[in-house]
Amino acid sequence: MAISPEAQELRRLIPLNTLSAPRFEQLCAELKIEDGPKGTLLFRQGDPTHEFVYVLSGTISLQAGGVEMDAVTGGSETGRFALAHQNPRKVSAVAKDRVRYVRVATDQVNQRDEGPAPLPGYTVSHSPDTSGGDWISALLRSPIFRRLPPSNLQALLRAVEEIPYKKGEAVCKQDDPGDYFYIIKQGQCALTRKPSQLAKDIKLATLKDYDTFGEDALISEKPRTVTVTMATDGVLLRLDKANFMKLVGQPVIGYVDSAEARAMMKQDGQWLDLRLPDIYQQGHPRGAINTPFFSLRMMLPSLERHRKYMLVCEDGKVSAAGSYLLLRHGFEAYALRGGIGTLPPELIVQAGPADNPGDPPQDQDPAGAPPGTDDIDLDIELTAWEPPDPEWNLPAPAPQPDPAVPADGESNDDTRKLRDRLARAERELQFLETERGRLAREKDAALAELDQAKQTLQRQESRLDSLVQDHGRLTRELGEAQAALAAAGGAGLEELRKELAELKAAHSQVLFEKEAAEQEVEVLQKQVGELKTVVEEFLDSGDYSGGGEAEALRSELEMVRQRALAEVAALQARASEIEAENTKLKAETQTLKTQLSVREVAATVAMRETSANPPKASLAKQALWSLLAGLLLTALVLGGLLGLEPGRALLRPLIGG
Repeated sequence: MAISPEAQELRRLIPLNTLSAPRFEQLCAELKIEDGPKGTLLFRQGDPTHEFVYVLSGTISLQAGGVEMDAVTGGSETGRFALAHQNPRKVSAVAKDRVRYVRVATDQVNQRDEGPAPLPGYTVSHSPDTSGGDWISALLRSPIFRRLPPSNLQALLRAVEEIPYKKGEAVCKQDDPGDYFYIIKQGQCALTRKPSQLAKDIKLATLKDYDTFGEDALISEKPRTVTVTMATDGVLLRLDKANFMKLVGQPVIGYVDSAEARAMMKQDGQWLDLRLPDIYQQGHPRGAINTPFFSLRMMLPSLERHRKYMLVCEDGKVSAAGSYLLLRHGFEAYALRGGIGTLPPELIVQAGPADNPGDPPQDQDPAGAPPGTDDIDLDIELTAWEPPDPEWNLPAPAPQPDPAVPADGESNDDTRKLRDRLARAERELQFLETERGRLAREKDAALAELDQAKQTLQRQESRLDSLVQDHGRLTRELGEAQAALAAAGGAGLEELRKELAELKAAHSQVLFEKEAAEQEVEVLQKQVGELKTVVEEFLDSGDYSGGGEAEALRSELEMVRQRALAEVAALQARASEIEAENTKLKAETQTLKTQLSVREVAATVAMRETSANPPKASLAKQALWSLLAGLLLTALVLGGLLGLEPGRALLRPLIGG
């Protein structure tokens, strides 16, 4: 059957989107969508709240004392919630423009829980279809969020942050403090846990779209007990601790004091002591079942849904987290405010050996875990909501008459309780046996790693002994080398320095003579040029008589020219000799510099070795220093020879051969 546009609009509203199809159709038949012009007053500040009011289109101004506090527009995410649903109304609702709105009586939607302390909730016959990706509708499948008033859901929608994550990115880590509550809007997360620091990660579960996690650490104020890592790329919605406790934790978690607990015990109430067995033995509420928090999830199938459960711990924080867990699975549960210390002495009894059938067997340690698990916390923060098992909603089977037990109601009731406790003890024992097997496997793996570490340690110790022996031998060789260097090193260095200084002086003198010769050649060439110019000008002027005089002048000029050329050739030859001598001096200087550098490097290394007194040395280190010094000397000598013409002339026949 086709759904009208008006019904589609109403189906988006919260909590109408959680109603079953028949219930929703019945509600739609009774509703009437109203229109109002600008200025329409939907309700006044201080009015009692008997109905949900939703805006479908247009904008509503929420005013307190004539001042606008907020505005809600139809069709937005905020518009899916009822307007200012507090009792009495805290604000007035006035239309800012033309609006369409609908009124829904609260008694048509809400359902009250039976009992002396009713909590608001929404009637849900089945889970809504969330294939469209509506995380809010999916969230309302959980009994926890169905108990919240629309105003809290509206505030939660505004307070959540949308955070993208990449595959492999850690969302929260084991032992970190609790800071956020998370809702998976898109993607998958892997839950892992390390039983101990040396153990490997154990995968506990995979969470998918619209699952939630992280609330246990926020409520109990204990560190995270699991690591949550993104198994795929995804988007998470997170709510900080303060807003979670204000909007979700405080409205949902119920607390009782000793007087209220005493009254509930008379109305088929049941104590659940969440402390460890050894602490439980020191004193517990009368009739309490010892169910440590880490095993509470395992005990859920055996709990009776018609009972009211009162949870107790040391300070009330762990019992609050346990109460949240039971509420999330559809039980009625309350936490004892302030912990067991607030109970009067007449309600406290000492547990005997057979007082609690859920106590661990004798071959286990006092904490209820297999031997060897003293330091392993078995608590698991697996907080994704799972729909309650339909079998849990069946009424408890009536106790069968036992021929060996009197037929009165009290005896049958005691027998049933003992059988229930025995069944819980058997399941707990099976769980602990499974844990014992797993821990045994981890122990074997740890022993194998320990043997491997011992073998590695033995190899390292042998290597250390060898290094110590090498260090002693090389220390002796270093001492001998230092002594030889001290004997001959100083005099050799001084002699090389003096030779280098003399060569530098000779080189400077040769350079000076070369510059003087070049200047003299330049002056002669200039004089010849001037003389040639004078002669040519004289000949061109025609101021001369007779050919004989001209010939005499030409002969004299030629003689002067020849003499000048001879002097120039002699000076050039002298310059070539000076250049060759200069090149030779450069080669010798380069060689002496190389020798001096090598000796200085060797002396510096020896002095550093003596002063540093290294704790460990090796033959390879000494050989490396010698090789480096030799390579340095060879490179410097070859570089000096190849950089000069005499050096190249010397190496050319060697290379040719």
